[in-house]
Amino acid sequence: MATDPKVVPFPAPASPPASSARVREPHLRALKIALSAAFSVALLSTLYLLLADVPVQFRLDCDRGAGGCWAERETMFSRRVAYFPVQSLRDVRVRTFQGLRGAPRVVLIAVTDSGRMLVAEYSAAEKQAAEADAAQVRLFLSSNQPELRIAKESGHSRWLAIAVFAPALLLLAALWWVLLREM
Repeated sequence: MATDPKVVPFPAPASPPASSARVREPHLRALKIALSAAFSVALLSTLYLLLADVPVQFRLDCDRGAGGCWAERETMFSRRVAYFPVQSLRDVRVRTFQGLRGAPRVVLIAVTDSGRMLVAEYSAAEKQAAEADAAQVRLFLSSNQPELRIAKESGHSRWLAIAVFAPALLLLAALWWVLLREM
């Protein structure tokens, strides 16, 4: 059988040496870990930024014996307390405003000698509760009651955090489980 001089047989593809596959594999592992870590940090940072300033509880405690009032605002990740003397408390006001997004908000603001201070924040549906708390503060100011305690807890905020964080943590756990299982 004569061979055609125009037809050139192709050589069989050479398989890469086993050492090059071993060289590439650690780099891929390192890349997977780096990308997973970056994704985890990005997701958790975004959740933190979304939920960091969500109020959980507001409190106003005034004590004539101690001579001071403490306005406390607790968020998901922090707690801020402001102090002012009882004598500087002049009045409280209930204000309704339209925020940048969502439904209108109702706030209870303490008017003191040194300025105004946010005492509590309510939803638009809770305006009557805000008015009742304001009446309680005005009664404290006009009488000789020894103490005033107002606490407003936002119960849905904790559930919001659980509803948002739980699926995100499950996603991250599944991602890391799959990643580490392959190694």
